[in-house]
Amino acid sequence: MLPLLEDSTKFSTYIPFPTVAADNPKYNSEGYWRGPVWLDQTYFAIRGLRNYGYSKKADEYTLQVFDRLEGLKDNAPIHENYGTNNGERLKAPHFSWSASHLLMLYDDYGRVLNENFFYPHLTDFLKKGMIVFFEKHNPLLCLIQYFGNFF
Repeated sequence: MLPLLEDSTKFSTYIPFPTVAADNPKYNSEGYWRGPVWLDQTYFAIRGLRNYGYSKKADEYTLQVFDRLEGLKDNAPIHENYGTNNGERLKAPHFSWSASHLLMLYDDYGRVLNENFFYPHLTDFLKKGMIVFFEKHNPLLCLIQYFGNFF
């Protein structure tokens, strides 16, 4: 399985883990289900790598996500899905499912690395929006509390 995930012609694209292999005839990087990166699927793939002892590879993919998603370090909303070849924002903006999975990636990565290394890497991102709040609080609990206000 690992060789398939690491193959840049299949799943190790600019933004890792499209919903179908990039060499599949039905692949469309800007389509809906057959090609774009959905952050829940990316999270599950990275978490799987981490669970099976491939932490270094999981860290590399996590950094790719945070470094390459369009608008993530700016004041842009988090989108429903992203283009695999360029990280461009696709479909619905302000997508909480994607935001939740970014926070879980952030949390998993932070558990593995020394916080003094992790935080400077994402300083610009952390200064935006609610993420500043998460520096001192458990991100998942904050997310539950935040979205609980809407129900």
